[in-house]
Amino acid sequence: MNAQATPELQFDPTSVRLAEHALDWRQAVGQMGELLAERGFAKRGYTSNMVRVIERFGPYVVVGPGVALVHARPGEETIENGLAVITYPEGVGFGHARYDPVKVVVGMTATSASEHLKLIAALAKTFDNDAVLGELIAVESSEELVELLKPRLVAAGLLIA
Repeated sequence: MNAQATPELQFDPTSVRLAEHALDWRQAVGQMGELLAERGFAKRGYTSNMVRVIERFGPYVVVGPGVALVHARPGEETIENGLAVITYPEGVGFGHARYDPVKVVVGMTATSASEHLKLIAALAKTFDNDAVLGELIAVESSEELVELLKPRLVAAGLLIA
C-alpha cells in the first residue's frame, strides 16, 4: 500500500451486532468497546478512551442522521485496524441537536495517527448518506449487513474486493 492509500480494515459478520438496546450513549459506547475487544481490535481500555473523547469534544462522533462513528486515538489500547457495527432500532441519544437519535454505531480502531485520520475521513464519507441508515436498520442478519456495506467499503479503499 502506498502512503496515500487508505488503510485496510478488518470487517466481517463477527464484527456486527443487530437490534441491541442501550439506555444512553455511554452504554452504547461500552457495548462497542466490548465488541472491538472481543474481535481483537483493541484492549478493554479502549472503551474508556472513546468515552473520554466524547466527554471532551461532545457529540461530534455523530457523523450523519442516526449514525455515530465512535473511536479514540491510536495507542497502547489499539491492536489492529478494525471496524464494527451495532444497530439500535429504538435509537440512542448522543446529544446531537440535528442527528439524534443514533440508530447505527460504527466503531473504529487504527494503529497509527495517519491511518486514524484517513479511516475517519473515509468512514464518515461512507456513512454520510440518509439511505444507508434505513438499509442498515432493515437488515436481518450480520452477513446481510456486511454484504450491504462491503461495496461501499471497497469503494472507499477500506476493504479488498
